[in-house]
Amino acid sequence: MTQQGLRQASARNLSGFATGTNYNEDFLRLFDAQGVAAGTFNERQLRWINARMGASFTNLDEAMQAYATGQGVYNWSSLGALEDTANFTRVMPYGATYTRTGAATGLTTAGLITSFAADAPQRTDRGLALEPASTNIFPRFAPTVAQLSLGLNASDTTAPASPPIADLNWLALDNSAAIAVAYQTLTVTGSTAYSISVLVETPDGSQPVASSTSLTGDFNFVCGGATDAAPTFGYTRLSGNVWRVTAAITTPALPTTNDGIIRHSTQNTRALKFAGFQLVTGTVAGSPIVTTGSAVARSLPVFTEVVPAGRTKALLTYADATTTLVSSLTPGGTFDVATTVIGASKGRFASSELVSRVWQA
Repeated sequence: MTQQGLRQASARNLSGFATGTNYNEDFLRLFDAQGVAAGTFNERQLRWINARMGASFTNLDEAMQAYATGQGVYNWSSLGALEDTANFTRVMPYGATYTRTGAATGLTTAGLITSFAADAPQRTDRGLALEPASTNIFPRFAPTVAQLSLGLNASDTTAPASPPIADLNWLALDNSAAIAVAYQTLTVTGSTAYSISVLVETPDGSQPVASSTSLTGDFNFVCGGATDAAPTFGYTRLSGNVWRVTAAITTPALPTTNDGIIRHSTQNTRALKFAGFQLVTGTVAGSPIVTTGSAVARSLPVFTEVVPAGRTKALLTYADATTTLVSSLTPGGTFDVATTVIGASKGRFASSELVSRVWQA
């Protein structure tokens, strides 16, 4: 691709348009996306360069030369990538390398869980999820009663009106007179950290309450045949009246093969619907991994970019408004974005997706 073609592709990346028409049109879209005031093409290009450089050039040719020099190239015609910012809520950066084994999911701002095929980035309007490798050990993400190893006072029920994932089976557990149980058979390791999660619909959209005792809350998680006495719960609001509830737990020293959820008659008896069973090793639940009969794995993603000329740093911004500044990068070298983000415990589903990357000198 020519340098002009690279500049054009870079303009499309920044404006969020995957395809363009011609050079000027692609840049006009970029100017619009970044709020450059109206005017002729040359006037707007001058304003754009001044805004990028914090300068006040009045001559476009001088501004273009200064911008190119600042990017570490000879002149504007030698310039390929023309901007230092990648906006992951819009598009993946041009020239980036991304691979991942296994399907994955991502959360949208509307609370929907979107599926991505292997090697497709987990990118939504919240940003890019970058997660450690994980395996959902539950054989069925959305079992029917007949597929449970033990289902007491459990029944198949209608899906929520606005489910975050379509085409799932949902369970109702009636604990009004006795315990209600939904277990699948698993083999887990004793005295080991796991994260267990489930999708829950409440009648009015209020937060469901997971508990560590049989006397409070709506339900208990069970892993290795027991309920952890000191779990760490997490709640994520999804579409409609649905929540994702997670718990970081430790299995008993001598676990059994009963794993899932239980509702005691001494707990709240409001009508709830359940689906989305997930159990992974470690304390991070990660994005939902759909299973339909056996465990399913999602690998660590590989996501790299080439550091542009004149740039030695990268500022990463996440959905939770925190940042990571990576220094001592080598111009022309490879920046391992995924390893950096995951190492900072960022970029994860529903909490801190990667929103932008800005190259710095």
